Amino acid sequence: MKGGKEGRRGKEGFALLLVIWTLTLAAGLAVVMLGETRSGAVIARNRIERARAETLAQSGINLAILHLIAADPAGRWGAGTRHDLALSGGHVALAIDDEDGKLDLNAAPMELFDGLAGALDLDAQDRTAFLAGIATRRQSARDGGALALPDIVALSRRPFRDISELRLIAGLSKAAYERISPYVTVWSGGMTINPMTALPPVLLALPNVGPKEVETYLDGRKSGALTLPGGGRYVAPVPLHTVTITADAVTDGRARFIRQAVVRITADLPFMPYRILAWRQP
Repeated sequence: MKGGKEGRRGKEGFALLLVIWTLTLAAGLAVVMLGETRSGAVIARNRIERARAETLAQSGINLAILHLIAADPAGRWGAGTRHDLALSGGHVALAIDDEDGKLDLNAAPMELFDGLAGALDLDAQDRTAFLAGIATRRQSARDGGALALPDIVALSRRPFRDISELRLIAGLSKAAYERISPYVTVWSGGMTINPMTALPPVLLALPNVGPKEVETYLDGRKSGALTLPGGGRYVAPVPLHTVTITADAVTDGRARFIRQAVVRITADLPFMPYRILAWRQP
């Protein structure tokens, strides 16, 4: 009898341990599942906020385009302007930059790139790589006949299709690329720059134009001055033609999204007032 009781107690003890172990395992699984559920909820919430931020940025781009082609000149936005808009669910910071105020990688004279390298104080290695890279690509395109093709149709066969291709130039550092990129374009297609919208480093890239001339010109430009001493054949004031719109959107939930659009303003306002040339996330 005594042995039988001890056997039953042993079995009961083992069963109790098994129950405890099972409950512990179940509790652990519940904690894991709860953690995964919470993580999934956070991920879903973040995705929703990011989608809201992207929608805000795209709304900002659309509003900027409407202001660029506004029939009333008084309400029309110009190049170089900055605008902060409060929209439902967040706000958008908009920047309008004229591509004609930059040096076109496919068309501007090589001496202007040399001048830009000097204005940006690039070191000898970056300067050499920058100039040699542009010259090499242009020669390759010239050998293939791409430079003779018309307008945007030939862009895919031109030396540079996007300014990001500067990163492919051997020997050009990332830091140099980041300093150069705000001042170059592939969208103007011109050998000249628009001095009315060009930033100081671009103006300083012009031969025979120094810091004093640029400072004087920028002060006069605010009041409508059109003449840049020393600009010569390298400058040509033109109406707003092609712009990059940058929309930096932040939701009330602090999600952020940046959208850039390159937009060409056309003369055919009633039927096709603009064209989107590029749509990207920088």
